[in-house]
Amino acid sequence: MNRIASLAVLVFFLVSCMGDSTMFVSGRIVDERGQAVEGCSVSLYLVAANRQLVSRAVSGKWREDFVVSPRPREYYIGVACASGLAGKTAKFQFPLDEGGGQNRAVDFGEIVVR
Repeated sequence: MNRIASLAVLVFFLVSCMGDSTMFVSGRIVDERGQAVEGCSVSLYLVAANRQLVSRAVSGKWREDFVVSPRPREYYIGVACASGLAGKTAKFQFPLDEGGGQNRAVDFGEIVVR
């Protein structure tokens, strides 16, 4: 009986892990003059639910990874800085389908905060 319980726990763990996908996101936070801005946080938002999923502290040029649903959904990145500056990206769908494959990396380049 102990083996069956252990096997059930292992199967449950493996099945629950299969539902996740990793999104690699990068960018550079700048002000309107193009100067790097320090002391900010980036937050991942799910458009359909209009809610923040996760937030991370970053500065200047950054790269983060977020664990999300593997199904295509719309997201956007919001930026808030200690100086009071804020901004956000345009909506994007993840995973991105490019030429029959799925791209899991999203580079926003410069994100301007005002």
